[in-house]
Amino acid sequence: MIKTSKLNIKTILLLLCCSWATLNMAQSPPSFVNSGGFNSASNNAAGGGSGGNLPAVITVEDSTQYLYVDAPNRLYHITDTGVDYFHHFNPIKLKYPYPYQQLGDFGQAHQPMVYTPRIRKGFDLGYHAYDAYFVKPEDLKYYINKHPYTYLFYSQAQTQDDFNVIATFAKKLVERTYFGVNYNAITQEGIYQNQLAGHKNLALSLWHTSKDQRYRAYASYLSNTIQNKNNGGIVNENAISTGLFSSRAAVAVKLGDAQTRHTLRDVAFTQYYYLTPQLPDSTLVLDTTSSDKANLTLSHQIRYTNEAFKFFDTAPDTDSSFYQHFQVNNNGLRNYVDYHKIENTAKVGLEYKGQLTVGLRHALFLVNHEPADTIINNLFLTGNWLLDLDSDRFGLNIKAHYGILDNANDYTLDASMFVNFGKFGRLDGRLINQRYQPNLLQSKLYISREEFWNNSFNKTSETNLFAAYAIPRLNFSVEGRYHLIDNLIYFDTLAYPQQFDKIANIVQLMVHQNFKLWKLHLDNTVVWQNVTDNVLRFPTIATKHSLYFKGLVFKERMLAKIGFDVRYNSSYFADLYQPLTGQFHQQNSQQVNTPFIVDGFISFKVQRLRGFIKIENANQLATGEIYYAAPLYPVRDWFYRFGVGWKFVD
Repeated sequence: MIKTSKLNIKTILLLLCCSWATLNMAQSPPSFVNSGGFNSASNNAAGGGSGGNLPAVITVEDSTQYLYVDAPNRLYHITDTGVDYFHHFNPIKLKYPYPYQQLGDFGQAHQPMVYTPRIRKGFDLGYHAYDAYFVKPEDLKYYINKHPYTYLFYSQAQTQDDFNVIATFAKKLVERTYFGVNYNAITQEGIYQNQLAGHKNLALSLWHTSKDQRYRAYASYLSNTIQNKNNGGIVNENAISTGLFSSRAAVAVKLGDAQTRHTLRDVAFTQYYYLTPQLPDSTLVLDTTSSDKANLTLSHQIRYTNEAFKFFDTAPDTDSSFYQHFQVNNNGLRNYVDYHKIENTAKVGLEYKGQLTVGLRHALFLVNHEPADTIINNLFLTGNWLLDLDSDRFGLNIKAHYGILDNANDYTLDASMFVNFGKFGRLDGRLINQRYQPNLLQSKLYISREEFWNNSFNKTSETNLFAAYAIPRLNFSVEGRYHLIDNLIYFDTLAYPQQFDKIANIVQLMVHQNFKLWKLHLDNTVVWQNVTDNVLRFPTIATKHSLYFKGLVFKERMLAKIGFDVRYNSSYFADLYQPLTGQFHQQNSQQVNTPFIVDGFISFKVQRLRGFIKIENANQLATGEIYYAAPLYPVRDWFYRFGVGWKFVD
């Protein structure tokens, strides 16, 4: 059972003593495109307010830096975006630069409203409805700092049962040895029955470099626990169509005992050895990829991962009204699967005007799929070429892998580039071409230890083309995307997996335009997309807007941002959610739209203290209307939330 946690004085003191977690754990490692490009840190953080591909205005906060284990020679500073994104406490808004569909409240299952390809790297369980709340191994930061660094954040809605705690602590232990602890906790009780979400993330990082920096070692531990009660949506929409302030806890829901638990544990140890001597002293300067001297690198990583998905309902309705054909047992339903993975990766790299790396990655999966056990071997040849001409005029990065064993002939080619024309703007381009096997859920499902489906789908081939042009001085960018998917697998109106017998085409156009007059800002993101044959369901139009005042107030002692965030999407047959399989699937009975939902906010910063007050779904105060994020799942009634954050550098 999921138990609601309450913050008390002991909990707060413990947090202050331990100082765990991270300000933005959901953020992916920055690519070589540092601004205006695809998958860059600024884009991932631009969940609202800065307009997609437009670079964020950031400043270096202190001497604390960090790196990622897959690119140990590229350093990033801890930066401060002021009050730009501070009121976006929801990690989904930080991870997805475009609108998303969520089941009515913070911490619930979600999926993007804008089609976004997922890079496949072999065997996959297939459960991704809570991805934004996970901290993945590639997200983990290894810190470099002379002085201890601490960040603490606390946010709460109307009650103590709805809160979010984030913290970071990084410290230099001894000479050239650095340690970081990261923790994040979300508890959201919700206002409807059986809607409680409780998520926790813990990450530990430790790394050391030798005096001449020829040898470096990185160790990490990562734990994710996602727990969610599933109410299946409301029974009768008319029950909440009137009486805005009536008790939502009295509204009947479809499921009363269903729960989901999704966990990910990861332990990794990575070593690098540089054949060319680095620095003769203890000064830590790692950015050597643009050096005029060639440097040969050997690396090895061993990793253990355990991932598990469990859904259970101890008392389903005997009339099968919700689960229908999935209800194979009236006494209870269960879907459980997990795997233990042991992975070894060996690479050889050459650093000169960038980096060229080739390697071999083997992963052994011991899969427990109640009641069957399976052993799967993945073996990939890998390559990565990063061209760095010590200039901001041009950049190129090509990543590839090719499968050999149980994943034979699976491959990915991911090539991105940019050309900077100075004051005339910047052009970014990207090509992704993949061939991948169906995930485990698409292939096989057991319910209460009984085989429910066993499919033999063909592998999917997917090509994604991206092109974007940004003119920073005009605060404008435009981006076009084209997706071509052969043998697409989707979930139909019965929530069964099906393979599309045609080639799916998706065309997208994104426009970002930010306006500024004095200290008044209007940031706009508009997305248009079209899907052939309506096999995937997305709104044709989805937009985000932010109107706000930003400037120094109170004799220029406080930086403030005051305004409104607005989101809209056109009507469409949004997917239903089936918690037993953890999948969104087609439905043809109810159209969903978001008619300009408005969130009001006030954010401020005084020295290292930041805070916000936010009213979500504020337009409901004027209209009294009930909106839906997904069929059967109403958007939470208007509510307020506050948050505070502190940074300490000793």
